[in-house]
Amino acid sequence: MKESFTVFYKEHYDELCRYVEKRLLQKDFTEDIVQDTFTVAWQKYDRLLVHPNQVGWLKLVAKYKIHEWERTLQHTVQMDEGWMKMGREEMEYRRKELELLLHQTFSKQELKRFERHFVWGFSHREMAKLEGITEANMRVRLCRMREKIRNLL
Repeated sequence: MKESFTVFYKEHYDELCRYVEKRLLQKDFTEDIVQDTFTVAWQKYDRLLVHPNQVGWLKLVAKYKIHEWERTLQHTVQMDEGWMKMGREEMEYRRKELELLLHQTFSKQELKRFERHFVWGFSHREMAKLEGITEANMRVRLCRMREKIRNLL
């Protein structure tokens, strides 16, 4: 099954990237949405194999992923007045400083969780489903991450 999915992925990756890029306001996130789409495809690959329109199925999932992304982006774009008054260089410096601190504190998997929950606004349920764990387990993991962040500050 893994080889079959790899072939499927390679056949449809470029087409899906073009599809997502045309519908996305910020092109920087095209690859993330495509990867999230293929994650869903992998999780439901047995159903996808028998679907009469596999490309249409992929595009529909991508469409929903774009909507999720845009919805969460609206919630995260609210900026504090202090940040808006700050110069571009200072903002970039602070962003890099925070990024380095996070990379020193969290594993790669934890960083992905951090991004999904705190940046993109994924729910506990969505994240638990992606990682194949219970929602309660995901809540505990995110609680531990918040504690680590509190200790950093």
